[in-house]
Amino acid sequence: MLAHPHRKQQFEIDFKEHEQMAITATTRTKIIQLVVAANNAAPGTTLLATLVAASEGGASLADIAATLTTSAPFTSTYPTFQTSTEFATELLGNLVPEASAAGVAEGIALIEGMLNGGGSRASVILEAATFLGTLAETDAGFGTSAALFNNRVEVAIHHTVTLELDTNNATALTGVTSVDATVVAVEIALGGATSAANTAAAAAIAAAEAAIATATADDLAYTAAVAANTAAAAAVVASAPLAVTSTASAATAALAVTAQAAADLAVTNAQAALSTAITGGDAATVSNANGTLIIAQANAATAATTTATTAATAATDLAATTAAIATETAAATAATALTTAATTITASGAADDVAAAAAVTAAAAAVTAAAATATPSDDTVAAAYGPAAAALVTSAAATGTVAAAIAEAVLDTTAAAALTAYNSAAATSATAATAASDAA
Repeated sequence: MLAHPHRKQQFEIDFKEHEQMAITATTRTKIIQLVVAANNAAPGTTLLATLVAASEGGASLADIAATLTTSAPFTSTYPTFQTSTEFATELLGNLVPEASAAGVAEGIALIEGMLNGGGSRASVILEAATFLGTLAETDAGFGTSAALFNNRVEVAIHHTVTLELDTNNATALTGVTSVDATVVAVEIALGGATSAANTAAAAAIAAAEAAIATATADDLAYTAAVAANTAAAAAVVASAPLAVTSTASAATAALAVTAQAAADLAVTNAQAALSTAITGGDAATVSNANGTLIIAQANAATAATTTATTAATAATDLAATTAAIATETAAATAATALTTAATTITASGAADDVAAAAAVTAAAAAVTAAAATATPSDDTVAAAYGPAAAALVTSAAATGTVAAAIAEAVLDTTAAAALTAYNSAAATSATAATAASDAA
């Protein structure tokens, strides 16, 4: 029996009038982005179901944003009596806490302009969610804030969509930062990936990352130590021959001081003799005494000049010797620091290799353990550990090995140079000592 054509047409009209557009994953994610922007929380199954139903019934994202900004969770955080500046400041403090002061100031000004120009808080939330959700995480100004927002949204999806939770919505995003590793940690804490193997894999990966960071820092310290050692070695001046010269010039200066004291005493005695001769009244005696005084004064002047000259020479030689000793001390210190740095990077370079290998083992164990459970979400989390651990192996291999080889070569070169310098200094010192002995 055929249906009446008019009845069929009326049925199609009635169906289209009541037809709803099924939600897509993309639209659902945009709705969750709005919830995260507005409430800094996961929606939970009840709220998400309500908002999805509204979307399927024809509500736009602007309509959903309006619904959120008039709800109790939003108005309790952002009371309607707030000024535009107060609202903007508090919103950005929650939404982009890692943004720079300049970025926050720019955002406050933008929101003030929107609200003071007649825009609604809903339009601000929609604009903020759209901006952060589409911005590249490498953006110089707000890239970190975009990463934080995306990570929060990812955890919110895990909480409400994957785990189908409707509890602890307000605290579900606690601990999420712009660092991707925090997403895994928080998702594990939420559930659905709580196997001991997953926890162990996350801990092993974190330990490997820390070990690689240490080894990387040690690499930099080693490079600095190599440069310092090279500079210190190039600046070394042998102190032994300078010390011989300094000792000799100090002795000469001391003799000059003694000679000057004797010359000064001769002047004093000659002055006394002249006074006695004048008292005696004998012209010849006075003349002889006066001549003796003049000669004594001339000798004293010469002695004073010699004292000053030899003292200056002794001071210069002593300063040169002290400076040379300082260069030798600096070179010894730099050599010790280089040895320490080489030892440190060799140890940390090996340690991060071990830690990375342990992360690979733990990641494989997590995959095996997750496959044995009936929960698909732990499989997803565990699967991410393998590539992460493999990447850490590559990073770990890049630290330590090259530096250790260079360190060994530098140490060999330094030792050879030090031996040559010692032999040269010893020979020079012996020659200078012989010359000083012959001169004495």
